[in-house]
Amino acid sequence: MKKRVMVVASVLVAMSLTACQNAGGTTSTSAAQSSSAAKTETSGAEAKVDETKRTPQTITIACGTSKGVGYITTSTAGSILTSLYPEYQIKPEITTGSQENITLVREGIAQIGVAMTDSALAAYEGNREFDESYKGCINFVTGGYMTTITQIVPKNSDAKELPDLKGKKLGVSKGVMSKYYFPILLEAYGLTKEDFKIEEMSINDILTALQDGNIDYGIHVSSVPNTGISDLALSSGIQLLTMSDDLRDKIIEKNPYFVKTTISKDVYGTNADSETLATRNVYVCAVDADEQVIYDWVKTLIESHEELSAAHPQAGDFGGKDGENALEGQLIPIHPGAERYYREVGIIK
Repeated sequence: MKKRVMVVASVLVAMSLTACQNAGGTTSTSAAQSSSAAKTETSGAEAKVDETKRTPQTITIACGTSKGVGYITTSTAGSILTSLYPEYQIKPEITTGSQENITLVREGIAQIGVAMTDSALAAYEGNREFDESYKGCINFVTGGYMTTITQIVPKNSDAKELPDLKGKKLGVSKGVMSKYYFPILLEAYGLTKEDFKIEEMSINDILTALQDGNIDYGIHVSSVPNTGISDLALSSGIQLLTMSDDLRDKIIEKNPYFVKTTISKDVYGTNADSETLATRNVYVCAVDADEQVIYDWVKTLIESHEELSAAHPQAGDFGGKDGENALEGQLIPIHPGAERYYREVGIIK
């Protein structure tokens, strides 16, 4: 897909849906009516003028921690978007992660947010960590990078899969892993927490405990490679446990937000590849988010792939090269603005 310079214009109208009360996210429509400028789109030798109006506004995007891929992606793409469309100002909102991001979108504080696919599905259905007031309140925008279940054991461990560690000390990372993913893994294996000595820990504490020999196993979900795990692999050496195809198929059948992936033995210098599961991080938005804003956002992400990849390799995964990830992790309805762009470029036929 060729890079193009395009400025298109539109109005962001903040509305409250019956199922999704917006607590104060409003935008002036009069500003939209007064703001107009002829814009030029260049594609090859042809030039097209687009005179659509655009509302001058600040677009808040809830994107996680200040060092995370979501923040880097949002900041980089936001700068590009603002340079193309000066009417927009992008405000990356630092948060604790998916649950807070989705809540900010639901409350009208943010128009767009980064979320893991399982959290997006849970919010849309109003279950798990989200009550029924969230039901139907978000739409899918585009797919991004994967976060991968990583099971770590010391370098000298003979364990190949989780059942090999019955009775051993396990460190399970706090948050989504301890609350949701690890219980799913236990159930798939026909195991219970009582089969192990389990402690919920931060990833830093897990890595320290593995290095000091205080636990026999640690499990975490993160992008690959993970800096902390890489450091442990270099200093002490590690091995990664694996999962069978049958086990992964069983888990995916009940939990469609998981996808199969492989951590190559070259990533952490292990003896063998690790067959495991991952979930995608995706952008979501309010169902009543302005169509043109979402169109502009996905267009910028996909057509700025090289710039995003230069900022962070996984930033370029949002939308992906030529839109290869655009629909990855799409388990809830696509927002009309994103769908319009995907149809224009042939991602959706």
